[in-house]
Amino acid sequence: MQFIVEQQAQFAINIQKLEEAQIRDGARLQRVEAAFIELVELARAVDERLDGLVEAHRRLAEVQARSEVRMTELASTTQKQLSQLAEKAESDRAVLAQHIERLALAQARTDESLLRLAESQTRTEGKLSQLTDTVHQYIRTARNGRE
Repeated sequence: MQFIVEQQAQFAINIQKLEEAQIRDGARLQRVEAAFIELVELARAVDERLDGLVEAHRRLAEVQARSEVRMTELASTTQKQLSQLAEKAESDRAVLAQHIERLALAQARTDESLLRLAESQTRTEGKLSQLTDTVHQYIRTARNGRE
């Protein structure tokens, strides 16, 4: 019987130790539970942010794809316009060269005409000088005959 009483006393001591440990562990368990809840909330917030980032990345990829298409179209259009401008410039150069050639020919004809005109003017001045001399002589002769 003594053995049973000792066993019960030991059992009571063990129960008391367990209760004390449970009290100590209860506060710690509450802190662990609170930390776990906070970690779950943080994980949810991170998950929501990641979802937002994934969606933003998807939209960015769409915008980038549209931009690339537009850039390709713009480059193609610009290349076509530059080619057309180059062709027009080459055509204009050819027309300009023809006009310059015509102007050079016209200038040469004008120079020839001016040369002929200068020669004609020189002849005219010579003939006019002869006529003036003849008229002066006639006037002198007519005056001499009257005096």
